[in-house]
Amino acid sequence: MSELRLHGCPIAGIFYGAKDSGSIRRVCQKALQAGGILTLLLSAVIALFPDMMCTIFNITEETARFESCIALLCLAASFLFGFLNLLFSGYFNTVKRAMLSNLILLLRLFLYLAPAVLLLGTWLGINGIWVRLILADALTLGTMLAVIWGIRRRNPQPDRYLLDISEKGEGEISFSVRNTLAVIAVNMKPLRGLEYTGIAHHKTELESKHILDRSVTHHGMVWMSLT
Repeated sequence: MSELRLHGCPIAGIFYGAKDSGSIRRVCQKALQAGGILTLLLSAVIALFPDMMCTIFNITEETARFESCIALLCLAASFLFGFLNLLFSGYFNTVKRAMLSNLILLLRLFLYLAPAVLLLGTWLGINGIWVRLILADALTLGTMLAVIWGIRRRNPQPDRYLLDISEKGEGEISFSVRNTLAVIAVNMKPLRGLEYTGIAHHKTELESKHILDRSVTHHGMVWMSLT
């Protein structure tokens, strides 16, 4: 999931610099789809085969194996919420909403995770420490969705990606091969037009005069040498 964020956010950042909101939306959708599928598969494998995971890590003692299975189930459930928190954090940094990205870290680590360790650890023992992973990530995600909803309600201009929908995303410059070649072709038109202007004509005239002068000088020196 970290690799997906590491490679997906710079791509979105390129399109954000080009003000191509349409491409940003498509990158986010692809990242959400790919990451969601991988997260679901990983969580399903861990949840369905906790005994196999314990065997891989050579956990043989019965009590430890039982506790490890509970821990793995809690970890698998926390992945479903943690992936979205991780993706939101990288995305908000990319679109210059660092306050929201920092809010995710503060909520998860300090407001929810640390108190959950103390409270659930006291009430449920070792199992409470594992349950706090689910609780912290779920509460962080819920809080962030509420904050995003509040931002959009207060200022209806941004869309659900918190991008300014007044700016056109489609048709603007993007870094695809097709669009880049089109931009180059447009920028080359004024250069091609110079050959029909007085500037090009004057330059050609000067070059022709320079060649003629060199030719006259050369033939004069040849004639003098022969005489």
